[in-house]
Amino acid sequence: MFRLIAAVSVLLAISHSPTFACSPVPVQVTVEPLTGIVQEVPTPQRTPEQIAETLPEVVIDGVVIERDPISGEPGATTDSYNRHARMRVDRVWKGEAAAFVTLEFGEDTAMCQQVPPVGTPIRISPDPVSPNVFSYDVLSGWATGDPSEDAGLQLYRDRTVAMQRKAEAGGRAEKLAFADYLRRNGETHRALWLYEALLQQDPSDLDSVAVLAVLQAAIWKEKDAQATLNRLSQIAPRTEAWRGKIARATFEATGVLAADWKNYSDVANVVSCRSEAALDGADFSGAQLRCDFAGSTFRNANFKGSDLSWARFEDVDLKGALYDCATEFAADFDPVAAGMVNVDGSCSAPQ
Repeated sequence: MFRLIAAVSVLLAISHSPTFACSPVPVQVTVEPLTGIVQEVPTPQRTPEQIAETLPEVVIDGVVIERDPISGEPGATTDSYNRHARMRVDRVWKGEAAAFVTLEFGEDTAMCQQVPPVGTPIRISPDPVSPNVFSYDVLSGWATGDPSEDAGLQLYRDRTVAMQRKAEAGGRAEKLAFADYLRRNGETHRALWLYEALLQQDPSDLDSVAVLAVLQAAIWKEKDAQATLNRLSQIAPRTEAWRGKIARATFEATGVLAADWKNYSDVANVVSCRSEAALDGADFSGAQLRCDFAGSTFRNANFKGSDLSWARFEDVDLKGALYDCATEFAADFDPVAAGMVNVDGSCSAPQ
């Protein structure tokens, strides 16, 4: 999700000024309405704890030892738009990588592609393609030398190593706990591979099947995700509880809201959604919704504690829908004008 947010931030910046095109980190900017002058907002200092909680999926240190022509790892793509480099991995801060990995890259700078430097120590956050193959572009690069950042990386690494050792020494419950830890911390590919291994051992673990579908969708394996959801619908018990679990997993994996299910609390869709469903009285408390709602009805729905900053409402009936001071909205959305009710009465402006 980090890469998606970074890409959106870059696109927003590009739309205002080429100065911020292909920035390796999300860039916050302000635009002066009359002159159109773009200014970068200084990034606030973050604690190691905050850094550990917001790291991208993979962070590794190492040195690229050679570029094409080299023999690619199994699983690497070979089309004309990708070149390859071999990187010696000196340290894995987050994710999983072998001692040597293959980096796929392109040379079209207009598409934020970049050639990795040879012989220079680098810290990167590339996208996993397979266990030993990663996609590298301008968004992959990291600056080094920030003590707070190093402390945050070390904090995350220590936590993960401790969880992994516990999983390796324990049984299925400990391994599932580690898989869930990886999922919650954005290590989507690594979590997917572990859930797949656990389901090979016990295909009857339906809760893990539901999680698997969401993870598949998160890495753009839409057909696999739909096949997993279809299988889950066929083998799950015909109970109200499982009807709800399937509806929630379906929304998170496909963005489709079932109008006949009303409890979507704490969900987070990994693909964008569009909906015209009637969801009056539905519970979206604590949910993270990335949706375009057009013509939907949410009368008396519950959005307390929801993140709606990526949601768009067009011709939507929100009369009587509840929110609180923890609810986040897009900057151009006015919940009061939409007829929503603040259960906290009023909220002080952020300092």
